[in-house]
Parts: sequence; C-alpha cells; structure tokens
Amino acid sequence: MADKVNLSNGNPAAANKYRTHLTIKSVQNKEQVEHTVDADVYCKGNHIYIRYEEPVLAAEEDRSQAVKRRSSSAGTAEDQVQAVPATNVMLKLSANEWKLTRRGVVESEMSFTPNVRLNGYYRSAALRFPLVTDTKQWTRRDQAVEKNGVIAHLPEYVAWAYDLYIEEDCVGQFALQLTFNWPSTSEREHGI
Repeated sequence: MADKVNLSNGNPAAANKYRTHLTIKSVQNKEQVEHTVDADVYCKGNHIYIRYEEPVLAAEEDRSQAVKRRSSSAGTAEDQVQAVPATNVMLKLSANEWKLTRRGVVESEMSFTPNVRLNGYYRSAALRFPLVTDTKQWTRRDQAVEKNGVIAHLPEYVAWAYDLYIEEDCVGQFALQLTFNWPSTSEREHGI
C-alpha cells in the first residue's frame, strides 16, 4: 500500500520529480492558442514547480525555415542558421502566490494573486519594461499521483485570468489554463 503524502503540509517526497504531458490553453484578448508539451513537476516544501519548454510559434518556425533556405545556397544550413532558442518556463505554485518566469531570447517574470496588483518585468535584447498583473481569478484542482509507493497530491488543472498593465495602461486581458495528463498506474507499470 502506498503512503499518502500531502504536499501542502511539507513532506518526505519534497525532492520528487514527476513527468507529465501538459496542455496549455492561452487566451489573449479573445484569441485562443493551445499547445501540448512535456513538463517536469517538482515538489519542494509547500511549493510546486512546473517546468517546460515554451513551444516555438509557427511564425518563428517559418522565419527559421526561410533563413535555412536562403543560407543553403551560401553554405550548409548548420553553418549559417542559428536555431530559434528555446524559452524555458517555470511556474511556481504557492498557497498565496503563483509566479511565472520565462528565460530565453525573451525574459519575463509575472506574479499572480487574486485581486492584487503585482509587479513584474519583460526584457529582450531591444528593450526592458515593467509589467503589472491584476489577477481576476484563479483555480487549482489536485489529483493523487502515485510514484514509487508514495502518493503525492499534484495539480490536475491550474487556471487564472488577469489584466496586464504597462505604465498604468491596461494592454490586454489574458487567461491561461494548464491541464495535466498524469499517466495511470497501469501505464507506468507497462512503461507507457
């Protein structure tokens, strides 16, 4: 029988790493984009960390392919093209605040707490500016996940909606939904 671990109370499974498929649904000013990625979930104390690579947008892929085609006549593609670098995303879930950090060509940090305005930033090679988030709602549902005889309560669904401000101007309404697809016990036993 597996031991039950409640991550919200501190636990012996704090250093465990879990792997999952993650469906990310992003809505920006009523325009919706959906991606599925592999994600690592880490538990440490009362915090859960979700790490994944941000999917490359189609426009970035098209630009990269166009550069490859142009450079292939001047030499090998490997010599001429720098791939679009990955952007690593880390979402830290705590009881009272969630923090989303992006590191890559673009760097940003945004924090979220319902009905509270929190400071963050956006930085690229060309510019840097402060951001402010005003979280309108957030939801989290957990699921019992068994690994090596230990049951951990990990996110099954995480969602939040917020207004984004730059220099006191609201630049848009955003919503993110993360749905975790944890493998079942039978899938883990069969290596699926």
